[in-house]
Amino acid sequence: MKKLLFGLLVLATFASAAQIVAIEPVAGVFTEGQVLDLGVVGPGQKMEIVAERITGENARQGGEALWDRLVAVPESLPQGWTSEPSKFYESPMRAFVTVSRDAPDGDYVFTIKTIDEYEGVLTTAIQCKVSVSRSVLETGLLTERVSAGVEQPALYYVKLKNKSSASDVFEISVAGLPKENAVVKRVFVRHNTEIVAPYEVYSNEQGEYSLTFNVVSLSSDAIDGKPKGTLITYSSLYYDMLACSRGILLFPSVEQTLYALFGIAANLK
Repeated sequence: MKKLLFGLLVLATFASAAQIVAIEPVAGVFTEGQVLDLGVVGPGQKMEIVAERITGENARQGGEALWDRLVAVPESLPQGWTSEPSKFYESPMRAFVTVSRDAPDGDYVFTIKTIDEYEGVLTTAIQCKVSVSRSVLETGLLTERVSAGVEQPALYYVKLKNKSSASDVFEISVAGLPKENAVVKRVFVRHNTEIVAPYEVYSNEQGEYSLTFNVVSLSSDAIDGKPKGTLITYSSLYYDMLACSRGILLFPSVEQTLYALFGIAANLK
């Protein structure tokens, strides 16, 4: 990918027309009137469009001219969508477009443009195509059945695959325990990437429980996943001894020593 982008940058430098060199979420070199396909995003998500400042043209004073700003044209945005232009002279340029939270699934088009204030390069505009879909998140558990002692942490690993061209933050919570777990964990997932997030579950009662892990985007409740798991909790001497290695209550010195030995014994395998 780096070699491809370098080649595109070289082509942009020697071309006669002003060009926009896109970096993220899709890399490529585009001239006036061409279409940049940004891929798929979910409703409510915020896309970051990143581009280089190089224009591919010479400045009036000599040397290569640089773009000063990247802007999504407000009049071209679908109803309910919003945008933020890049900061002046930042490198690379970063503009943002936020999809309406109520946007129906389908294909949309809007326009972005680059502006040069002082070096004589004409504004260049290209169209951006994006597909809105609620199916941009895949979730699952690396291990669906986990055992632990009563009131001891049961560790699950939640897999989140963000298929969107927009990075996002997701909340993870769990339902199905006799006393609902109050822990809500937030994780950030970059666009078009996958992560595995550890998540601890506790139960103060012995038994077997069917759990639902609720994963939802902060951008929209319509982007979610509900992987299923099973928790088995035991109340036994072994788990009580194992718990000692994670810390004990304050007891007289004799009991402290005894509990320490229990913890060591339980962890010897």
